Amino acid sequence: MEFVTAFCSALSISADWLLTGNGPMRAGEIKGATLRAAAPADLLGAMAEQLESMRARVERAEVYVQTLETRVRAGLGASMSEIKSWRPGFDGHESTGARADRVADAIAKRSPPPAG
Repeated sequence: MEFVTAFCSALSISADWLLTGNGPMRAGEIKGATLRAAAPADLLGAMAEQLESMRARVERAEVYVQTLETRVRAGLGASMSEIKSWRPGFDGHESTGARADRVADAIAKRSPPPAG
């Protein structure tokens, strides 16, 4: 088994194809073939799982940012009115949608990288 695994890895071929003749020959083609063969309900389920995972990661990132803001405020002795002046529109209880809109606007306003 170790030999077959190493052989397939070295040649970038699918072990399933090598052993059974089923599926794509190239290991890099497995994902595409699997997606083409998947039922729409399976694809939608996988997408829903990924979206839920991303939502959870965004929520963790928001908590982290809020913690950093609190630490900065405490470390600098800044008042909430001072912090509001740093971030226009920030009231200390910004919703997820408002924060996402603010980040999207900031990204859109960034100058494009120099060509070349």
